[in-house]
Amino acid sequence: VHYHELYKYESYLLVGFTKYNFPERNKGNCVSGVLIYDITDKSAPVLVREFAVDGFFMSSRITDGKLVLISKYQALTEYFSGKDDSVLIPTVYNNGETVYVPCDCICFPPEEAPETYINISKIDLSDINGEAVTSSILGKAYDMYCTRDSLYLWGTKLTDSYWGFGRMLALTYDTVLTKIDISGDKATFICSAELDGNILNSFAIDEYNGFIRIALQREEDNSILILNEKLEKVSEITGIAKGERIKSSRFMGNTAYVVTFVQTPRF
Repeated sequence: VHYHELYKYESYLLVGFTKYNFPERNKGNCVSGVLIYDITDKSAPVLVREFAVDGFFMSSRITDGKLVLISKYQALTEYFSGKDDSVLIPTVYNNGETVYVPCDCICFPPEEAPETYINISKIDLSDINGEAVTSSILGKAYDMYCTRDSLYLWGTKLTDSYWGFGRMLALTYDTVLTKIDISGDKATFICSAELDGNILNSFAIDEYNGFIRIALQREEDNSILILNEKLEKVSEITGIAKGERIKSSRFMGNTAYVVTFVQTPRF
């Protein structure tokens, strides 16, 4: 078991985890979730709930008294490892009970790759033993940014490849940004967009006054991209630090701070 994130919420302690169960080769699974302890008596914590879903732990948030858990489940990898087709739908594990994610909670956005699920589970912390709702979005994501009402996920999409001398010389990728509404009981897909460039990490994206601001690292230069709530481009600043790479970025109020660097050869 690997433990990832820890929250103290009122009289509860919440522990995010990933658990690997592989008693035999190609037999077993990986799940991620949360352990919830009642710590009213801090000298004797009591486990009151264990919740998990298939996949690797990505991150979690607490917004408006609700715990949001995000995991990544590589369904096709599981299937092609020799398991039956039951692994093609994510499974939810709740205090020893197992159920599949309902079909009406699975979304396949356009232009996405279907081999990976991003599972988004919500637990109302005002009712610890109440129903947890899990939604699964088919696509790719390697990082995320979360606000009170929205979850932004991004992954890469192969756009072109270059061949020469009988082998592949280079690949080019775009970033696919997906917006998820987490304001209700169930997470729902809103829209997605392809971006010309890479998002370094969750500090390179920000939501401010209804707009999404992103520091993008591109092949020749870097840019600041402004999108509206539908992920449509509103404005863009290009040509930032040509030939350099983004090392770090922050958005604070009306100001964007972007630190770039040049990788020089060592002799």
